[in-house]
Amino acid sequence: MNKKPLPVNVETTQMKTRWIPLICLGLMLIGLYPALTHAQGTASYRAMGMGSVHTAIANDVDAFGWNPARLAFDPEYHFTMSLYQFGMYGRNNSFTIADYNEYFDKEKVISDAEKADIIGKIEDGMLKINATGQGNLLSGTFRNLGYGLSGGYNIGMVAAGSGKLTAEFFEMLLYDNLAGTHFDFTDDEIYGEGFAAGSFDIALARQVPIPALAQYGIHLSTGLTFKYLYGGGFSRVEEAHGMVQIVDELSNGTKTKLVANGQALVTSALGGSGFGMDWGLAATYNQWSAGLSIENLIGKITWDKEVEQSYVDFAVDFYGANEIDDFDTTYVDTTYTLSQTKMDLPTVFRIGAAYQLRPNLLLAADLESSLQETGGYTKATRVALGAEYYPTSWLPLRTGLSVGGIGGAAWSMGTGLEFGHFSYGISTFNILEIGENIKSVSFSTGMKLRF
Repeated sequence: MNKKPLPVNVETTQMKTRWIPLICLGLMLIGLYPALTHAQGTASYRAMGMGSVHTAIANDVDAFGWNPARLAFDPEYHFTMSLYQFGMYGRNNSFTIADYNEYFDKEKVISDAEKADIIGKIEDGMLKINATGQGNLLSGTFRNLGYGLSGGYNIGMVAAGSGKLTAEFFEMLLYDNLAGTHFDFTDDEIYGEGFAAGSFDIALARQVPIPALAQYGIHLSTGLTFKYLYGGGFSRVEEAHGMVQIVDELSNGTKTKLVANGQALVTSALGGSGFGMDWGLAATYNQWSAGLSIENLIGKITWDKEVEQSYVDFAVDFYGANEIDDFDTTYVDTTYTLSQTKMDLPTVFRIGAAYQLRPNLLLAADLESSLQETGGYTKATRVALGAEYYPTSWLPLRTGLSVGGIGGAAWSMGTGLEFGHFSYGISTFNILEIGENIKSVSFSTGMKLRF
């Protein structure tokens, strides 16, 4: 990476420290810092329990994250309040809990066979981490607002984070007999991004009377969600380049010498605001329902509080591959203030269909794809099938299978309690991974009152 000219009045420091490699790693992965990360709809325990299938069947507060047009087809209740809903999903593509307990949770001497096993577990040579989450509190929906409109409001938290790190980085850390090897790191191999924000949303939906379709029992609706976002924090690795070379250095009395240098450009902010808009279309026909939605048809956050851009330039000479204290390191951190930086929210397309097979059995399917690969979203298309079954009027049982997207193949399950005006639910999304074999963690829970 060519070093860019910096504006005047910047503050530059130089220092020597044994912790530089860890500092640089932290800078390159700083985009992962929001522990509360987000993708729309994760809070819905009903959706997660059905394999994240909801575009054609979302109702009440769940319609905010899936399809606002569905608010016009919620005939059972005139008012619903979500006392709370919270959901999260986090996954890495390579290491299980068993791997963590075996290799990373305690100090031990790792054999060459174990080192090879660790490297071999990194899928396609790239460790990827994604996490999503959403929460809302005291949100509500209403029917019959007048002029044929239904609508609601949502008070929530949204966030997103993702990162990746090449397997070559682990090889460099694990092996001490790589004299003659050369590692290059680029933007494609080291990356991190994340944000967290509060959200206040207003949704409106209306049935669209089309007599030519209504005579055949087909009813349509459309809806919009308007989202105001108050940014809490943002960080992104704009650029990251580096080189590590391990060479023989017998003249110094040691076996090897490690030479490394690299640069990273990181943008961060601690406040901002933005606006987003979702659009949805829904249809019903006898026992069938269908839905189409575009999340973040418009979506942007402008970060304008405590916006900083840091340029890190480091060089390391390390003698003796087994002596961690013998570092000779130069580190330059140049930070300057920006007036603002902007972030586009990822546009996500969803289409779904559902069939009420029996009064107590609902089947549904969704297809989802994003235009951007960022912050908990991927361009890889996700296909999911889900079912909801009521063996009794108060006990819902939900399950679903999802293929593609961030999580790959995933089997979900959920249940809850429904008594009169009260509804409670809980679900999880990683049943295919059992016990210590899991690479992900997920759950969703919530409580509603309906009148």
